[in-house]
Amino acid sequence: MPSVLLSFLRSPQIHKIGVRVKADLDRLYHDCGFKRGRDAEFTGAIELGGLAKEQKVTGRANISLADLVECVLRHHLPKDPAIRVSPHWDALDLSTEQLEYAALD
Repeated sequence: MPSVLLSFLRSPQIHKIGVRVKADLDRLYHDCGFKRGRDAEFTGAIELGGLAKEQKVTGRANISLADLVECVLRHHLPKDPAIRVSPHWDALDLSTEQLEYAALD
């Protein structure tokens, strides 16, 4: 992994904001072969679900991103499962659909 990306992921000053973003960072950390206690963790996660619940936007912190977008922005967030679970995310060149999905997610 490039050192600049590692610095980004490990920096608590750079906020990584999203729904279940902490779980995404933990999964990436594990998938890259890092070990807790030996390698610096990925930090700086801010969970939108918890913030939305605290602000009484939603009644539950485990709201999905699509539901949160619908609730706050009144906009449908397309999250096609065929793209989300595609086995081709490791391709050097992602499809237009994958790029759009990643940008929205």
